[in-house]
Amino acid sequence: RALILEKGPVKIKGLEYPKDIRGRKYAENNYYKRLSNSEIVNRPWLVYSKCKDAVFCFPCKIFNSCNFKIATMGINDWKNLSHILPQHEKAQHHIESMHKW
Repeated sequence: RALILEKGPVKIKGLEYPKDIRGRKYAENNYYKRLSNSEIVNRPWLVYSKCKDAVFCFPCKIFNSCNFKIATMGINDWKNLSHILPQHEKAQHHIESMHKW
């Protein structure tokens, strides 16, 4: 676990992400968020899994801090991901995992 934490998550970019049955797919702009002052910042904790076709929260997964889908099975609800990520970022378990990381 120490080695994984030291190296950190690997961002997969430029991939031809597979479409789901509704024709939706992961969008790389989810790796970033726009702040209220219009500044765009990286979400270093967000990881896309090619084999699961889902995103995970790196620190929550590593520290087993919650039983939420983003930490256990991953999320591939591409339609609602832009609403799910900000909610997860504000959750206390996520904040605690970020501090541990």
